[in-house]
Amino acid sequence: MKVPYVEENLCIKCGICVRVCPKKIFTLTPLGVTTKKQKVGCINCTLCEENCPTNAIKLVDLE
Repeated sequence: MKVPYVEENLCIKCGICVRVCPKKIFTLTPLGVTTKKQKVGCINCTLCEENCPTNAIKLVDLE
């Protein structure tokens, strides 16, 4: 199973991942940092990875 991982140093806090995720895995904190809200709900659709303009999101194997 794969889960989304956000490279915070690459994230520009655009919110695209929040908008495209059908399972609402992502959220923006008050500081604007993109974080994973509930990795367990990820359906591996890859929309977050495909739509991230800076390639900050990767689907990685769950450890």
